[in-house]
Amino acid sequence: MRLTVGTWNIRDGGLDGGDDSRLTRQVAVMRSLDVDVWAVQEAKGWAADGRRILHDVARRLDMPGRYLVPSNHHGCDLALLIRERPGLWVVRERPDTAPPWWHALHHLELHVGG
Repeated sequence: MRLTVGTWNIRDGGLDGGDDSRLTRQVAVMRSLDVDVWAVQEAKGWAADGRRILHDVARRLDMPGRYLVPSNHHGCDLALLIRERPGLWVVRERPDTAPPWWHALHHLELHVGG
């Protein structure tokens, strides 16, 4: 099985003063890349309203595995999105927000096989 991992600093949650058009464009690019695991930095505001933005982005990317780790500073949370399926799933996760990390750090152990 091939595993593809991508990372994207979405800057300010992809929002510009409440306007989500930049986020919509970014998610469209992300979707076109056929990535199995996304690490999204600066997921600012994604925890609000029951994690509405996190769930919406995961739905648009068809990635039911989703994790949000709060950062220690400035709300620059880390979102991890995984396209779990037969042969690919999360075995264990462990967030790490202890000093000296400025942003969030998250360890994911994945089963990759098939």
